[in-house]
Amino acid sequence: MVPASVLILALVIFTGFVIPVDYMLGWCRWINYLDPVAYGFEALMINEFSGRQFKCNSFVPSADVAGYEDIAGSNRACSAVGSVIGQDFVDGDAYINTLYKYSHGHKWRNVGILIAFILFNHVVYFLATEYISEKKSKGEVLVFRRGQLPPASPQKGDVEGSNSSPARVTEKPGQSVPKDGVAIQASTSVFHWSNVCYDVKIKGEPRRILDHVDGWVKPGTLTALMGVSGAGKTTLLDCLADRISMGVITGEMLIDGKLRDSSFQRKTGYVQQQDLHLETTTVREALEFSALLRQPAATPRAEKLAYVDEVIKLLDMQPYADAIVGTLGEGLNVEQRKRLTIGVELAARPPLLLFVDEPTSGLDSQTSWAILDLLEKLSRAGQSILCTIHQPSAMLFQRFDRLLFLAKGGRTIYFGDIGESSSAMISYFERNGAHPCPRGDNPAEWMLQVIGAAPGAATEIDWHETWRSSKEFHDVQSELQRLKTTAAADDAVSKRQSRALYREFASPFWSQLLVVSRRVFEQYWRTPSYIYSKFILGTSVSLFIGLVFLDAPLSIQGLQNQMFAIFNILSIFGQLVQQQMPHFVTQRSLYEVRERPSKTYSWKVFMLSQVLVEIPWNTLMSVVMFVCVYYPVGFNNNASAADQTAERGALMWLLFWQFLVFTCTFAHACIAVMDTAEGGGNIANVLFMMCLLFCGVLATPDRMPGFWIFMYRVSPFTYWVSAVLSTGLANTRVTCNGNELVVFDAPAGQSCREYMAAYLDSRGGYLAGGGASGQCRYCPVADTNVFLAGISSDYGHRWRDFGIDREGAPCWCLDPRTLVADNVLARVLGLTQLFINHLSNSLFTSPGNGTGQGATSLAMTRISVPGAPRPQDDLKTVVETRTREWHFHIYFLLQSPTETAAALALRDAVLRLRRDGAFVAVPLHRVNKYPIGPHPAGSYEIWVPDSSFSEVFFYLASNRGNLSILIHPLTSEQRRDHETRNGWMGTPWPIYLDSLPTESDEVPLQYPELRLGWSAAPEEEISLDERRRRGAEVEALLARDPEAAPAPAD
Repeated sequence: MVPASVLILALVIFTGFVIPVDYMLGWCRWINYLDPVAYGFEALMINEFSGRQFKCNSFVPSADVAGYEDIAGSNRACSAVGSVIGQDFVDGDAYINTLYKYSHGHKWRNVGILIAFILFNHVVYFLATEYISEKKSKGEVLVFRRGQLPPASPQKGDVEGSNSSPARVTEKPGQSVPKDGVAIQASTSVFHWSNVCYDVKIKGEPRRILDHVDGWVKPGTLTALMGVSGAGKTTLLDCLADRISMGVITGEMLIDGKLRDSSFQRKTGYVQQQDLHLETTTVREALEFSALLRQPAATPRAEKLAYVDEVIKLLDMQPYADAIVGTLGEGLNVEQRKRLTIGVELAARPPLLLFVDEPTSGLDSQTSWAILDLLEKLSRAGQSILCTIHQPSAMLFQRFDRLLFLAKGGRTIYFGDIGESSSAMISYFERNGAHPCPRGDNPAEWMLQVIGAAPGAATEIDWHETWRSSKEFHDVQSELQRLKTTAAADDAVSKRQSRALYREFASPFWSQLLVVSRRVFEQYWRTPSYIYSKFILGTSVSLFIGLVFLDAPLSIQGLQNQMFAIFNILSIFGQLVQQQMPHFVTQRSLYEVRERPSKTYSWKVFMLSQVLVEIPWNTLMSVVMFVCVYYPVGFNNNASAADQTAERGALMWLLFWQFLVFTCTFAHACIAVMDTAEGGGNIANVLFMMCLLFCGVLATPDRMPGFWIFMYRVSPFTYWVSAVLSTGLANTRVTCNGNELVVFDAPAGQSCREYMAAYLDSRGGYLAGGGASGQCRYCPVADTNVFLAGISSDYGHRWRDFGIDREGAPCWCLDPRTLVADNVLARVLGLTQLFINHLSNSLFTSPGNGTGQGATSLAMTRISVPGAPRPQDDLKTVVETRTREWHFHIYFLLQSPTETAAALALRDAVLRLRRDGAFVAVPLHRVNKYPIGPHPAGSYEIWVPDSSFSEVFFYLASNRGNLSILIHPLTSEQRRDHETRNGWMGTPWPIYLDSLPTESDEVPLQYPELRLGWSAAPEEEISLDERRRRGAEVEALLARDPEAAPAPAD
């Protein structure tokens, strides 16, 4: 990718358009001769301009300036390149020859050269495909970190290389505690479920996937979940593990008779069928990552790491504990990966149970036996294990203690003990009409034949109804009823003692960020190809540009060259984005499949770590790019001439750093909504080209079609290019080259200086040679500020352009639990956050848990507040200790019938939703038609409890139109609520804080049944003049008629 990027850049620069042939430096002039694009571009330009005459629209001096209205003939000239004195048109051949040195005779010559290029490239391609072979695959090999290679030792079970025989599973339940070390976590609770149903809509029609499934998993047991294809085995496992995000689940799923809570997912282990791991980590690091983040925060770090060592011993992974996971063929083999997948879940020390999905799928018989041997060892250690398995062999089937068998449609056929040699299961089916199981047959396959699920088998017995009417079914119901009514007293005590057990995540935010960021840093460090390619790309492209535009002169064309030097820096944007996306996809795949469902860490930590890891590399690369461009091109000379070297140099580096950070967050934003790096790259390329084309370089704003001017304003490159050019070029004199001067004659008897004096005063520029003679040689650009004005860039806006995300007030990020200023961090995360906040119930959001917290976590959007950022209160503390409700204040202009109607329609809609039970809110009892308290005219309030904040917030954000809405919590400190705890949706309005008490005022509730509302103080008397003054202030703020005053209420 790096050589291709430099090559493509060279092909574009040396076409003759970016740098005309006369301005190409001698050391690189040869590139133009080898550039096929240059020949094609010249032929196209000749084809379009040759033989045509173009009417001139701009003359010097212009008739628009007073005193030059009647000038004609040789006393004026067309300002376009290639013009002739006395002519009011420009010849196309003269234009392209003067500016680009293109000649009409080259058109068909260039066509022949292009054909020769095509033939040559095909020959090279054919030879390359013939003699260059792809990389050959290697045999399976373990890869270790440098210095971590273990000493050679005989493998466990190698009879020839060791005097010891393979170990047998002889432990009794609860007796696998090592003598020296940390005990392996054993399950202590019974997980049981009854009448579990799962319904989804398929093509608009409801379909039942699971139908009244009952069962339990007790400590120290290994339970098999079997069924025909499509019976819903994995679906049941996902339902029980709380990993279903669509459809309707009914029934009871209890732990020792109690409902599951928000911490259930992190208290269980889920071994998935696919063995997905980060390729750059070692086995030990993968286990330690799980232990550090998923074990309780109160557990000491040393104990967590010691537990990892015990898991490694239990799973017999000592020989490759420090090996890199890698890829198949250059890393762990299939069995080792499966052991690591199980180990990652065990390292979390799950206190409840272990779900295992198809552990033997795709494995040979020897590996399958080893995995079942491992599961049996875990169950003997006290673990509760529920395992899906598909048609096991007779020997594997005997390793299980109990069986839950499902038929198509998720209907239960059998749940109970398997028994010695499957005697209990066989006895049940034979007693209910099945033919006897032949001696030596596989009981699992015999069972499939009995129920008619095997190929060619059929049955007339409805085994589901048989099960529902059997004695075994009633015994199961009795046991479930006993489990529901018998709660574990010890567990209840521990729940009362430790609230930390019920957190969604075991580790606090900053611990998560530290551990996750370290892993991402290690992934980057151990993927040097990415770091090398990133640095080589940035260095080679910037150095190439710096040398190609070396010491660009301060002429009009020289300024164009410096502008295109900056413009071409943007060309690496697409390559940087596409280099980064695969690493994000790798991390996200692991997060989505295992770490998010298991509540290892939050999506905020995931996104923040992805940004943080890029910042150090982007900072180093920005220094290299800054040095390679700023000094060779000559921007430092411009700063020296204006005596602004320090500030402009520092700002230029900050702008390069900002560009690279923006590239990073832009890549995250694009890939966050796509499944693959290819899809994200396609979106990024389209958006990049839109931003690049409309940044004001190729076409200035005044030349853009009216429809597309919005793209100029929303393109972030617009402000970046403007800041870079104004910083690099401003406040410097310009000296025109000979072909840039407009030449014409002064009237007889006048010197050029006398003739052009009024014109120079009006339009600027200067006369080459002083204008003492009768021939005028006029340069239209006297200093670089004029050139910058032509591309809508202003040196006075350089810092504004650096800090701008969009025109307007500072931004805020509002969540019911936190209120965060749009500072540097929000700048870095802004674009990424904007995408993620709208991915409700998809990429990184989790469903609510019934307490309101899950829904509330989705209520994050960007809203604005007036004025400079103020020190904010810790809203988390405010909300958890004092907040009883949230207030939404909707403001509108009474003078605007349209806005008033919209506001009242929104109010009616909220009242209807309240009546329908969509959310809880107090009646909207009053519409203010005059200033009252702190609020201006035209307002009403919506009061909601904290649990309904998310629903109301999203509804108002989606339906407010152009209405402005103030949001704040209500505590006993009303002034601080309105002043420093507020946020806005839409344009901020003035709030009159003097009408609010400054002291804390604990007052009784107005709505005790809802625990909402404060007793309002007596309404202040406001004079008619004061009302009009406030109304005028409101309208002036909103850029409406400042003379109009809000009409007071009758």
